[in-house]
Amino acid sequence: MLAADAGRAPRTVYQTLDLLRGIAALAVVSRHLEGQMAGLLPSSNLAVDLFFVLSGFVIEHAYSARLQQALGVAGFMQLRVIRLYPLYLLGTAIGVGVVAAQVLFGPGADLRAAATSLVLGALFLPAWRWLSADHAHLYPFDFPAWSLFWELVINLFYAAIARMLGWRLLAVLLGLGAVMLVACAGWYGDLTGGANYTNAGSGGLRVVYSFFAGVAICRIRQAGVLRGLALPPLVAGAILIAIMALRPEPVATFELVAVLIGFPLLVLASTGEPGEQACRICSVFGRISYPVYVLHVPVLTAITALLVRGGERLQGIAPELGFVAGISVLALLAERGFDRPARRRLLRWWGVPWQVSRLTSVTESADRIS
Repeated sequence: MLAADAGRAPRTVYQTLDLLRGIAALAVVSRHLEGQMAGLLPSSNLAVDLFFVLSGFVIEHAYSARLQQALGVAGFMQLRVIRLYPLYLLGTAIGVGVVAAQVLFGPGADLRAAATSLVLGALFLPAWRWLSADHAHLYPFDFPAWSLFWELVINLFYAAIARMLGWRLLAVLLGLGAVMLVACAGWYGDLTGGANYTNAGSGGLRVVYSFFAGVAICRIRQAGVLRGLALPPLVAGAILIAIMALRPEPVATFELVAVLIGFPLLVLASTGEPGEQACRICSVFGRISYPVYVLHVPVLTAITALLVRGGERLQGIAPELGFVAGISVLALLAERGFDRPARRRLLRWWGVPWQVSRLTSVTESADRIS
């Protein structure tokens, strides 16, 4: 059994990062509404790259010391799957109903392939390519989960090399990741893809640089470098919104600059401690970020299917804002009433010592970026 405090990370709470995470998740919602709000944030696709930066920062902060000592790769991946799986499963379950109806009543449905996709999805794996070319998502029941797949892949790679990850290797990975990002932008034309089979390779090309940039930022902050650099939460949030509100030509160049330089600097400058009142607001944004991200598409798909049958559509700024508010409330309820209890049960079921698996403040909040 692992020692209770083996490699425990310092109890530092990066509340401004919670705010950035929540804003990014809501920006993704606006994008998938495909209405007026999407036009206000045309570069909201870059939210995923920000998620990867935040993930690298938080994983390095919360688990680096543990991985150097008693926590093994298998134990680390247990904790990561437990952290992500309950809400992913809830989103998948909601999506299954809508997609199942489309498959069962659609022409030429391949039920065997659909069943295979469901089994693979339950195992957190990309689905069989059984839908039409226009909807060939890796995760057809909850397509934003493609980024969670790459999150787990990069987490596994990080854990495997954690004990040898010095600055020299980190620099090599950052350089390799930067080359992969440039290749992604050149091959696919931008940094939008990752969800479909037609651009599935984009996810793997996008994750390496951003994740290890987050790792590097964490080490820089822990070393006390640029200690006085700390943006107020409202300023940090405004900068993020401004980046996602822009989309100048050439698009690929803008996105590369934002991901290679803009987001790492923004995260580095957002690791200060805000005031108490700001902390409460930031905490709410952090709590809703992951459930909003993983639940909004299946919920939106179900609502859209019902509206279309009734001859209506979710159009206009007021209905869109209403959906954003509704999914935020649902996220808070799901996080408290479903996610937390489910994770506790999984911890007991898998026999993970509670003293080891109990997440510190930073992990409990900032880990929601996944």
